[in-house]
Amino acid sequence: MKRSAFVGLLFATIACGGTEPPPTTAEAPKAEPPPAPSAAETTAEPKPETTATTEAPAPEPAAPIASTPLAGNIEEKPFAVKTALGEKSPDDPAMVRVTVFDRQVACKDLNKPGPVGSRWVTVTVPWKKDSVALNSDNAGLGSDTKSGPKPQNIKSGRAEVVELPAKKGAKGKIRLKIVSAAGDSVEGEADVALCE
Repeated sequence: MKRSAFVGLLFATIACGGTEPPPTTAEAPKAEPPPAPSAAETTAEPKPETTATTEAPAPEPAAPIASTPLAGNIEEKPFAVKTALGEKSPDDPAMVRVTVFDRQVACKDLNKPGPVGSRWVTVTVPWKKDSVALNSDNAGLGSDTKSGPKPQNIKSGRAEVVELPAKKGAKGKIRLKIVSAAGDSVEGEADVALCE
């Protein structure tokens, strides 16, 4: 074959896509369908146990406050309730300031300083059956000095108004649990006489 004829044949072959047949894809062998599962194999698998939810646990209720007479330590000396007096707050008539003394005090002397070294606890709470958290804003404990009351900062505390006076002259009842930043603490209940 002449060179020119060979080149012509070569160009014709390239232009037509070649003389080789296109490659064929091998057919996948036909597989039989898997056998149907038996009744024993179709029983439902047990569901995995659910994991614990991420919800925060509910806060535990506060431990009850002792119902024994209010007592403890103030200024590193034993404290025991002798008198508890209440008066309405001038800023909010729904609030009552209760002061508990380690001595006998009459309503007329409620706001007078006591003898040097006398000790007291005071709280301001809503006068209804309720439980109230206490801090230095609504509670204090301390002693009387020549220059006046010496209060301590409150670390933690709670007040529970247990009984409200049914009529004028009757007494209410309050339970207190207070810890000061200095480490003094009192706990228990006191009968509260309301002063006019």
